[in-house]
Amino acid sequence: MKPYYVWAEIQANRNTIADSEKFRLTMRKCRDVGITGIILSVKDTSGYVLWNSSIAEAYAENDPLFEHRDYLQQCLRIAHEEGLLLFAAFDVFTEGNSRNVRDTMQGIRHPQWQVQCYGMSGNGEMKVQPVTSAEKLITAGSIDDFGEIFVNPGNPQVREYETALIKEVAVNYDVDGIVLDRVRYVGLSTDFSEMTRLQWEDYAGVWDERWPEDVYTLYRQEGKEPGIRYGRYFGSFLTYRAEVTASFVRNLRKELDGLGRKITLMDYTGSWYPLYYEVGVNWASDQYVPDEYEWVDKEAYSKTGYLQSLDCLLSGFYYPDVTIEEARKHGKPADWYSVEGAADMVDKVTGRERTVLGSIFLQQYSEQLSDMTRAVQMCMKRSDGCMLFDLSYLEENDWWSYVDTAQEKGMELVTDKLKDEDFQQILQDWDINFGTAFPVSEKKLRDSTSDAADYLPEACFCVRNEAGKMQGCIAVKLSANQKLYPDTAWITLFYVNPQYRRKGWGRKLYSLSESVLLQHGVKKIYIGQDFNNLFSGIPSPDSGKEAFFRKLGYTLNMDEHYDLEADIVNNDLIDRFDTDPFSTVFDTEVLRAEDDGRMLDFIRKEDGLPERWAYEMEEYLKNHGDRNRIVAMKKKENDEICGFCMVSCNSDGDGGLGPIGIARAVRGHHVGDYILRQSLCQLRKIGGRRICIDWTILKNFYGQFGFTPVRTFRAGYKEF
Repeated sequence: MKPYYVWAEIQANRNTIADSEKFRLTMRKCRDVGITGIILSVKDTSGYVLWNSSIAEAYAENDPLFEHRDYLQQCLRIAHEEGLLLFAAFDVFTEGNSRNVRDTMQGIRHPQWQVQCYGMSGNGEMKVQPVTSAEKLITAGSIDDFGEIFVNPGNPQVREYETALIKEVAVNYDVDGIVLDRVRYVGLSTDFSEMTRLQWEDYAGVWDERWPEDVYTLYRQEGKEPGIRYGRYFGSFLTYRAEVTASFVRNLRKELDGLGRKITLMDYTGSWYPLYYEVGVNWASDQYVPDEYEWVDKEAYSKTGYLQSLDCLLSGFYYPDVTIEEARKHGKPADWYSVEGAADMVDKVTGRERTVLGSIFLQQYSEQLSDMTRAVQMCMKRSDGCMLFDLSYLEENDWWSYVDTAQEKGMELVTDKLKDEDFQQILQDWDINFGTAFPVSEKKLRDSTSDAADYLPEACFCVRNEAGKMQGCIAVKLSANQKLYPDTAWITLFYVNPQYRRKGWGRKLYSLSESVLLQHGVKKIYIGQDFNNLFSGIPSPDSGKEAFFRKLGYTLNMDEHYDLEADIVNNDLIDRFDTDPFSTVFDTEVLRAEDDGRMLDFIRKEDGLPERWAYEMEEYLKNHGDRNRIVAMKKKENDEICGFCMVSCNSDGDGGLGPIGIARAVRGHHVGDYILRQSLCQLRKIGGRRICIDWTILKNFYGQFGFTPVRTFRAGYKEF
């Protein structure tokens, strides 16, 4: 099942956490509605902690309800006994509260740790002062207003202290992972300390700035929030801050990896990436080059992405609108102001290179509780799971039924071998899984699977519901040509019906099939690309499909490829092509029987032509294929074969073209355009009308004759 977690903040759940029996009953409620883990805040913004620490003050110093005992150990034991995971969560760069000051708060004990805020005073003066100063400044981009004492993420003492706290828990407690929160700045207003100025100057190689005016200034606007004027080093300063938080996460990852056991590391951030520069955080993949930030060096900023240092990103889909359509209807400024749109945004910037759990703020659905259920379902559908914030809302309002995923009926499947009678069900389910863009007939389906000589039935599996109806399958082939494809297999067909996806069944099917393939000595598996294939890669690839295969260990090609189609009858682009420059040098004709050997030698020996083409040509000729479907190009001067193309056509006028290849010696002079045009004319002669060119990246080459993409794929493979 997908991860389904609930966050328990200390103060909001103080009565539950402090009472072991109440905590146990609550864990049972969590388990009964399908929740699989609890994220227990063990250090909140106060800086006090719930475990027996030799470094930090106990939570009993902050709240008299708590005693001086180890609540982390108590909750951990109960959660595990009730079958739940428990993750220890840390509010990292906060150490106290200025509205409830205690001398033992680290932010008060170490005033030099506090962030220095930059903003406008009441009289319009721009100034810098500690976060705990009595005078309140008008600031830019600040999102916290609860009085938290943020500490400087760039201060080495702060970084060392926070890392030591996290390691203390990781070493001494059998938690199922560590969760980070508030690994960030307050907003654009911090940090403007002298330490930060010197660090930024060293990072950016800047020495001539007016500090801090060359970062930005604020100005008054009548009846409006203050405006902001960006200074010449605004983008440089943003990049520096993002690197500070990223380096903390990267260094923490190394520290945890050095402890001798695998420790899951998660981070909570908001999903609103276009605004996240304000808090100095780039939670994206380091492969994502941002188009959202006009002020930064985009390549430099992309290097501050720290997603790869995490095992899981908890992304706050904190919006009352569930769908993009609802957000648009309610006049929201962008699609990502919805749960669904937030998922799109996160997919874009992470590439789903790590597990992403959509997270929802339960209180936002208090007016329409059914939307809470829809939001959970959207997170499950559009991400790798769901996180609920916060447990207290479920307990206090008895909202358990609205987040219950365990009540889904008829969802239990069983695995089984794929049987011959299942192919009719595959045809019935085809369109809902692949769409009408990928048409298939029963003959084509069977020719490519059960009737194919290289089909491996013992490695083909399916899942069935309680009524025995098949709801998904995997079909594979094993290479019969050990010279061309040694120890190789192909995934020919793989799907799970939509209502059963993201529940682990696809992974189960794959694991069963891969296990059999490994027993047959397979060293490489391709996604599609088999002989007489149904697909040449992942059909209609999207971030979800690609992430699924990456998590299985597959390497995916950087570029997508396409099936192209065009009408070649009503197509004057073919007729207008000027053949005169070529017809004096080359002849094109259908392949003569006496030229079979020369054609095979040409394909085998010509540099750059795949061995597979020679194999396919040889098999075609061996099986007495129609010679009208092979176009040969020769040099007039010596009758030397210097190019070829294979074409096909059925009685309905639907046809295909490819492969097509020419000698390296004649490339670069548009000779490829010429043989392509001649091959299209040959297709016309044999009755071709609607022609498909499959498995190609050459959109422009074929596009000159009106071919346009109709299907998209991404190829991939896994090696052992």
